[in-house]
Amino acid sequence: MPNNQQIISPYVDVHTHKAYSNNEHIVGVQSFMIGEAPAPEYQGMFSTGIHPWQLLAVDPNVLKPFFLEAIEKLQPHAIGEAGIDLSISANLNKQRNLFIFQAAEAEKRQLPLIIHAVRSYSELLGIRKKHRFSGRWIVHGYRGNSQTCRSLWEAGLFISFGAALMYTATSLEDAFDDCPLNQLFLETDTVQSPTIQTLYARAASIKQISEDELRNTIFANFAGCFRIPFTEE
Repeated sequence: MPNNQQIISPYVDVHTHKAYSNNEHIVGVQSFMIGEAPAPEYQGMFSTGIHPWQLLAVDPNVLKPFFLEAIEKLQPHAIGEAGIDLSISANLNKQRNLFIFQAAEAEKRQLPLIIHAVRSYSELLGIRKKHRFSGRWIVHGYRGNSQTCRSLWEAGLFISFGAALMYTATSLEDAFDDCPLNQLFLETDTVQSPTIQTLYARAASIKQISEDELRNTIFANFAGCFRIPFTEE
């Protein structure tokens, strides 16, 4: 007899700095900078990359070999956070070149690229076009307006929204509402509150869809973006 009960997908926290246990019905991608690594017993998904903030203290030519070694040794599920941050004093050309280097590695290895971007969305789009990158890029912690968001998802990027989505009557809410369901993610980043479950509830209310539909859609985005053959129990 067929089972007509709807299968509800796990929550996806596409960018976080905390580890999830395997029995919480949450799939989290924990972020590690170069110089950090998951604990040996860690069984979850993770990303690793050179954060632009690291350029405030270390030259990129020193960091690159460590990055390549970490990719080979750790076998991450994604590259990142990589990016360009115009709010810091690190040299823009160094940031740009290091981002291109990591984007090329992500493309070569067919891994998603999780992007830290502060006031640099036009830079990212220019790099993607100039270098003809076509990989799966995820802009994490998006806080911009609808117009900028549209330029990103029209270029094929995924947009990940975090705790800022909890504030009502903002341009970010409009950007989220405008973003196609098949190109969005949710994340907790460094915050403990709101939880990913609270973010899903808020996001579903903005989209005016059920939370179950949102969970299933984002999980489908995740499975496609990360190319992981999840199986149903």
